[in-house]
Amino acid sequence: MPKNFILRSYTKLPATLLADKALLVAEKMTDNPNFTDPDVALTLLTDTANQLIAATVQAADGTKSDTAHKNALQKVLIAQL
Repeated sequence: MPKNFILRSYTKLPATLLADKALLVAEKMTDNPNFTDPDVALTLLTDTANQLIAATVQAADGTKSDTAHKNALQKVLIAQL
């Protein structure tokens, strides 16, 4: 039987892995009878993750303000998770 580990902090994940994790969480929680009323709307979680992916791509060759925007979205997504 595989061991499952609980990820208690998302702060050390890079932005792309964080966004992928958020999309996976939203996918697994959708239509799951154990999560009938999540604290954060799953559409909001998905939208924020997609925005973070776009901001990460833009910040790769962007300005300091692009990086600041990516970091702000990353903090929002961590709070939502």
